[in-house]
Amino acid sequence: MAENTQNPFKDLSKRILEAPPSLKKKVMEDVAVAKLIMDLASLFTVNTQQMLASLFKTNKKDK
Repeated sequence: MAENTQNPFKDLSKRILEAPPSLKKKVMEDVAVAKLIMDLASLFTVNTQQMLASLFKTNKKDK
């Protein structure tokens, strides 16, 4: 069983080939969409958190 396995570290010295332009374009579009979704989610969650914090904020009076 061990004789049939390949050592993945031997593949590190091989030349890395360039990805096709269509694949590059698809990956970049996917990254852009993911970044947009993360930015929108961050925008709404930050504002919601601040809004809820201001709603439940109580003023402590010094006695």
